[in-house]
Amino acid sequence: MSSKQDRLALPEGHQLHAYRIEGTLGRGGFGVTYEGVEEHTGRRVAIKEYLPAFIAVRSNDGTSVLPAESAAEPDYHWGLDRFRSEARTLLDVRHPNIVPVLQYFEANSTGYLVMEYQEGQALDVILAPDKVLDPSEIDGLFLPLLDGLKVVHKAGYLHRDIKPANIFVRRDGRPVLLDFGAARMALSGHSKSLTTIISEGYAPYEQYESDSPQGPWTDIYGIGATMYRCMTGLKPADAPSRVAAEMRSATDPLKPLVEVAKKKYLARQIEAADRALKVVEDQRPQTIGDMYGLLAPTKAAPPKMKTGADASSPAVKQSNRANLIAMAGGAAAVLMGVTVIVLAIILSGGSSEDPGTGLADPNNPVVRQQKASFLKNCVAQVGSRKVCQCRADHLYARMTRDDVRIFAAYHQAGRRGDMRTFVRNYHKGDDKKVQAFMARLTGNMLGALNRCKQ
Repeated sequence: MSSKQDRLALPEGHQLHAYRIEGTLGRGGFGVTYEGVEEHTGRRVAIKEYLPAFIAVRSNDGTSVLPAESAAEPDYHWGLDRFRSEARTLLDVRHPNIVPVLQYFEANSTGYLVMEYQEGQALDVILAPDKVLDPSEIDGLFLPLLDGLKVVHKAGYLHRDIKPANIFVRRDGRPVLLDFGAARMALSGHSKSLTTIISEGYAPYEQYESDSPQGPWTDIYGIGATMYRCMTGLKPADAPSRVAAEMRSATDPLKPLVEVAKKKYLARQIEAADRALKVVEDQRPQTIGDMYGLLAPTKAAPPKMKTGADASSPAVKQSNRANLIAMAGGAAAVLMGVTVIVLAIILSGGSSEDPGTGLADPNNPVVRQQKASFLKNCVAQVGSRKVCQCRADHLYARMTRDDVRIFAAYHQAGRRGDMRTFVRNYHKGDDKKVQAFMARLTGNMLGALNRCKQ
């Protein structure tokens, strides 16, 4: 534990409401979780503190939490309100596979969620470094979790961050779902600067877009990705890479389960995971009942839930994009993937644009030249100048000055290596900037395909 982390967390022995801090269980971008003891009963608890480290700091008194700067104040309080709403929802949810929430209170200018302490291990620890589960363990883990998620969704709530690190396996073998992400996703939707906090490999592409409708299918993707990890020992490919491959009719970077599964899993388990991991959201099971029906050993499945995000609702109909290849015009190869789009829009030399996140000047001669090159390549592949002109206009109208600089640098480096790795090196390991770039690029590509159809 670093000194920086020590300063961020409340110290051991600190009295917090009716609880004494015994140590730190973990910390993430949005808060710190402590082990605590209830003073009057001696009961062990886990206490989750709202402390989004990218916009908040611990004050000089060592206890209070404050926005890092005045400009961050609206986002901080917006997130705290979502954290409070999360508590209200979870206080009413009672299910053996959902971590029980005991109390919510506010102190030190922030909020605290008190949960029942769990004895056991997180799934990511159990799976490290490349362990997989047996077929019987797949059923024993995911069927109960789906049953718990059904209750959560029925309450009108989504988890939005299902991954091995957020699944805890008790000593008796029962799985428990932890760390609901309402505050995180509320912040992401409220502030464009915060849209980069996602779990790569486990988040579907709609979580990369601030205005894309989310619903049960979003959590179902996380379930499918976690099943994939449990059956292959591999972390799933990230959504932007998969979207890019789909758009240019290339091979999905997520290798099929039947090829990489390390044990002989049941056909229903492979089918359930494969369906849950579909890139396009309306090709996934739309409710937990649907997913349970695929995975369960019998055809009997829980009744379909009637939630605010039912598959027949307007929100879902709005989100039901047609197959991405069809939207791309049905071409056998469409020059729109991450690596291919780079070839089309990178600059042939240094950029005359100033650095920054503002939009690049579309009248810049170099940008115009590369837009024309992109248009030519697109027409050659798709066949429709009208469609390609629409896509070019959409993409280039949304390119930032920083994007121009990155593409220019990538071109000058000879386009060697993975684009994400190059961008990470370009930004000196700043994952927040890397994810922001990839999210922007993915959103722009999807927007172009959705807007410009043949």
